[in-house]
Amino acid sequence: ITTRTDGATVVSSNLCTPTDADITFWGSGFGNDEIVLLSVIKNKDVAYIWFFGTANESGAFETSKHIVTKPGRGYDAKFPGAGIFTVEAIGTSGRLATTPLVAVDDKCP
Repeated sequence: ITTRTDGATVVSSNLCTPTDADITFWGSGFGNDEIVLLSVIKNKDVAYIWFFGTANESGAFETSKHIVTKPGRGYDAKFPGAGIFTVEAIGTSGRLATTPLVAVDDKCP
């Protein structure tokens, strides 16, 4: 049996997020119990890991984070600064899914 590496998806509860806000991500199309890493790509040299865990038996995951400038708890995630970024979910099989994220200093439009 061949393992397909296409078809994974990731979506977020908000396209836009300010600092000191909550955001949830859902992923699907990963393998049964596949390990998934969700990162915000800041630039070619910097990525902030916001989730490292295992997809469930149907290949899906959910993670919620509180976006802050200086993370201190497991629920916190590092604010990447203002701009538009790529959120990347990659599984150990090579499955890859991305979604955009707009981060703002004040309020989302």
